[in-house]
Amino acid sequence: MNLKDLGLMTFPEASERWNKERTYVLQQYNNYPEKFLEGTYTKIGNGKGTQIISREGMEYLTGMTEQEANNEVWKIFVLQDSNIVNEKIATSEKKAYLQFSKLVRDYLEWTGISIKDIPKPTYLDKAKKNRGIKFDFGTVIYYKKEK
Repeated sequence: MNLKDLGLMTFPEASERWNKERTYVLQQYNNYPEKFLEGTYTKIGNGKGTQIISREGMEYLTGMTEQEANNEVWKIFVLQDSNIVNEKIATSEKKAYLQFSKLVRDYLEWTGISIKDIPKPTYLDKAKKNRGIKFDFGTVIYYKKEK
């Protein structure tokens, strides 16, 4: 077996290679260990050690290959009182809009708001980067291009 074939990398390296913040994989591991594919990550060394993950593990965790993660990246957010409660990633504006639309429909179903009572998505900022809808009671659902 050739270890190079496994595509092993440290958590910080994997985060950066998938175009995420340096602490992304560690935060996911600490907060949502069930999201990780068994056998694709481990800690090596004594004490704190070094946590590593395989390429397959990162693809499972993020739902995309390294190449996809470094192509066009769109993010879809659900905010409640300025706190991110849900975040999705898409590889095109069309896919981002479809995920955004599904999150809006889910929210409407959950709150009982009629779809005819909501406005069309608009830009939420002066720079015209964040497109979405502000709802009553501090909920905002929007999407934007990250890269």
